[in-house]
Amino acid sequence: MAGYLTVKNWKEFQHYADRSPPWIKLHRSVLDDYEFSALPDATKAHLMLIWLLASSNEGRVPSDPAWLSRRLATTETVDLDALVRSGFLIAEQPASEAIAQSKQPASEVLSLARSREKRRGEKKENCAFDAFWQAYPKRKSRGQAEKAFAKINPSEQLMQAILAGIERAKTSEQWTRDKGKYIPHPATWLNAKGWEDEEGGVPAEPEPWAGAI
Repeated sequence: MAGYLTVKNWKEFQHYADRSPPWIKLHRSVLDDYEFSALPDATKAHLMLIWLLASSNEGRVPSDPAWLSRRLATTETVDLDALVRSGFLIAEQPASEAIAQSKQPASEVLSLARSREKRRGEKKENCAFDAFWQAYPKRKSRGQAEKAFAKINPSEQLMQAILAGIERAKTSEQWTRDKGKYIPHPATWLNAKGWEDEEGGVPAEPEPWAGAI
C-alpha cells in the first residue's frame, strides 16, 4: 500500500473542532456493528489504536502497516487490508490519479455522464415494465409488449393508473369469461389505452385457428 488511509465517518469521533484532540468519542454502537464483530480480536484492538493515532492528523494515517506497528507498539503487524476490506479505513486516491482523471476531454466526461444517465433511465424503465408484466394476467408476446410500453414511456403517475386499470379489468366479465380466453394480449391492451376503460374494454385477438372450422 502507499499514501494515506482515512478513518470512515471520522467526524463521529470528533469531540470538538480541534485538529489534535486529547481524546476521541468511542460509540457503544460499535458493538452492534457486524463488520467490527467479525474482525479478529487483535485487529479490533489495532483499529481502536488507529482511531487514536488518526486524531493527530485529521482522521488520516499512513498506509504503511510496518510503520503503524512500530508507532502503535503492537506485537503483531497491523492488518490494513482487512480494515480496508471491512470499510473502517478508506484508501485515499493518489493525487496523480486525480490529476490524470481531470485531464479527460470535456466531451469524454460528458459522454460518460450521459451514458450513466441513459443506463439509469433504462434500468428504471425495465423495472416499470417488469411490474406491468407481472401484473398482467396474460403474458404473451413480450417483445411486442415491451415496444408498446416503451412507446408510452409512462410517468410514475401513469404507471399507477395502468396497474390500477389491470386490477379493475381482472374482475370484468370479459376477462373472467372462459378462464380468461378473451383477455387481450398485453401489447394490444397497451396500444388501446385499456387502463382508461371501465372494464377490460379491448377485444381479445382471435386465436390463430379461429374461423378454420
